[in-house]
Amino acid sequence: DNIPALERYVPWFTGPLTPTTQGRPFDGVYNFGGFTDGDRAVMLARHFGARMIRLAGFDFDDPRPKAGKDPEVKRRKLREARRLIWDLNPGDVVLSAQKYQ
Repeated sequence: DNIPALERYVPWFTGPLTPTTQGRPFDGVYNFGGFTDGDRAVMLARHFGARMIRLAGFDFDDPRPKAGKDPEVKRRKLREARRLIWDLNPGDVVLSAQKYQ
C-alpha cells in the first residue's frame, strides 16, 4: 500500500537507501525487527550502531487511536513496542524519550 508514495518520494533521495519491511525480507529489502513504525525505527538504528536514540512523540500510556480503529488493539501494539524498545534495549544504547506537548 506504500507503492505510490515510494514511487513519488524515493527519486528525491540522492544518498544510499535501506528499504525495510515488517514482513519477509526480499531482494534488498530488510527486516530488522520491530512491530510498529517506531520500534522498527529503533531496531534499525540499533542495527546500524546507534549509541543514542531519542524518541520524540511516543506515548505508550495514552495512545491516540485513529478514527474507526479499536483503541485496545493500539494499546496492545504499544505494549509490545515498549517491550521491544525499552525492555530489550542493549545496555550500551542510551534511550531518551520526550512526549509531544
